[in-house]
Amino acid sequence: MHKYLSAIGFKHIETREQLNKLLKFTETSFQDEKTVKVKDDMEVSERIKHFTKDMGLMIVGSYDQDDQYEREHYIPFFLGKGEKKFDEIAIERHIAKNSYAGACEYPGIGVTLIYYLQNAVEYLSELKFHQFNLATVSLTLSGLASEGKILLPVIQEKKSFVEKEWSHDAFNFYYNSDFAKKSTFFNFIACVHNNFLFFHL
Repeated sequence: MHKYLSAIGFKHIETREQLNKLLKFTETSFQDEKTVKVKDDMEVSERIKHFTKDMGLMIVGSYDQDDQYEREHYIPFFLGKGEKKFDEIAIERHIAKNSYAGACEYPGIGVTLIYYLQNAVEYLSELKFHQFNLATVSLTLSGLASEGKILLPVIQEKKSFVEKEWSHDAFNFYYNSDFAKKSTFFNFIACVHNNFLFFHL
């Protein structure tokens, strides 16, 4: 069972039978499908079912030469918003299935992000017909989490020091400074864990 199935509202799915019913329902009542021909006798398919506006399940499978569909795996997804340009990314296919992982260095924090390529069929289509260039790419990042924490920064100053040595204006100046804001952002990024990242090309 997928680790992040509960993150999109299916926490009650506990047995293989329940999961199969959900996947069969998604497979037959999908709202969108994208396909790309990867071999002369095979097409890769992504069947997408939205259960909310921005979240749902994606069934990845393939059609054989007799046009018979076979499910391979499924992905809980969350659609992100906004785009960010990256100078260079790397994309590699997973060994066991028709899925891809991407990696890039996130500017400003010096951390390499490794994530799941959510729109693999679109990527393969671009690669096949337009010789896709990975040098400069716009990405939309999103994530799912099973749990997490947000720790807000604490200014550890003695009350007497603040009252005696700092004026009210000086305190407000520090609190609203770029340093304090950056600290809040850094703590937020550092303390959310167990995240599952996707991106759109």
